[in-house]
Amino acid sequence: MPKSKRNKVIHTSKVQKKDREWKDGQVEKVREAIDQYTKVFVFEYDHFRNETFKELRDELKDDAQIFMGSKKLWRVAIGKTEEDEYRPGLHQLGEYLGGFCGMIFTNLGMRYCFELWFVGSCSR
Repeated sequence: MPKSKRNKVIHTSKVQKKDREWKDGQVEKVREAIDQYTKVFVFEYDHFRNETFKELRDELKDDAQIFMGSKKLWRVAIGKTEEDEYRPGLHQLGEYLGGFCGMIFTNLGMRYCFELWFVGSCSR
């Protein structure tokens, strides 16, 4: 009897699931940024515009590293509790990681970063 053609699984998306190696690589990138930079800023965004983010990324290209996305992964990288934190006091950042947020690692001052973020996000 011929094989039925109706039982084929057709994938609607070609997106590959993130594997353990990719996640471990992301954790390592965050930890390298912690070692390289002295300051970390957690920011929250709403109605984020791509053009604004491109300008911010271009402005901070040489002086900072920006991470956005999987908050659970970032919590693992910095440490969820005081016992497993990567550096002392970093587990306290975990409570600010939620919703639509990201992290900027930099050696620049807070006022400079705030002005870049605030001016860039308010312009249309």
